[in-house]
Amino acid sequence: MEQNLSRLKSESTSTVISCCNSTSFSIQHSPECAHNECIISSLEQQIEEQRRLRILDAKQVEDKAARIKEWVTN
Repeated sequence: MEQNLSRLKSESTSTVISCCNSTSFSIQHSPECAHNECIISSLEQQIEEQRRLRILDAKQVEDKAARIKEWVTN
């Protein structure tokens, strides 16, 4: 799971960079507006990645707690 977390973190960083380098926004809007939308989009992606990471962290904590509880009761 820890490898999964580090992979997700590196993927989220690369998506932010690729979004801001994309020219798809500039075709539809002014450059300033496109830049703002790019920033908003990248922040939304970061939030989603953080949610996924928190869910994975919570699962890890629950698994460890269950193992500790089992160890203590046996």
